[in-house]
Amino acid sequence: MDNKICNLRVSDFLKNSIPVKAQIFGSSMLPFIRSGDYLVIQPIAREGLRIGDILAYSHDNKMPIVCHRLVKIENSKLIIKGDTRIRGQERILFDDLLGKVIVVERGSKKIDLETRFQKALAVKLAWISLSAPALLYIIAHSIEIVRNPKIFWHKTKRGFKRFFSLG
Repeated sequence: MDNKICNLRVSDFLKNSIPVKAQIFGSSMLPFIRSGDYLVIQPIAREGLRIGDILAYSHDNKMPIVCHRLVKIENSKLIIKGDTRIRGQERILFDDLLGKVIVVERGSKKIDLETRFQKALAVKLAWISLSAPALLYIIAHSIEIVRNPKIFWHKTKRGFKRFFSLG
């Protein structure tokens, strides 16, 4: 299925208050969310937002749906950031918000993000993401090295080649 069509359908469901389960790809939320995990996303009202929530958003359905952590609220803008992004906070409007991730599914394991422990952890991760993003990056990638050293080394080696060929 074309990714744009898939994004439109997911967006339509969420905008009509229907929760969605979608598979995600990317590394910006490592190690908390891994590429290939399934996320259950539910629509959310503005009043229900909390620092630390993982929000799904898209700009006018023209971009892929992105899931990043809410780290700050400034007036009418939501400041969000991928956990392993050292820089790059993004400001989004409430209108771009599609929903909130409430469950992460990895194989047979389900992580309920609405438990007291997960909510407390989310607030701490949001704070670290803003205050010491390099620390979160190092922790996340250290976990990935231990988890799968061959894949990490391949990505790192490819990155070094790209870096040194630019000069």
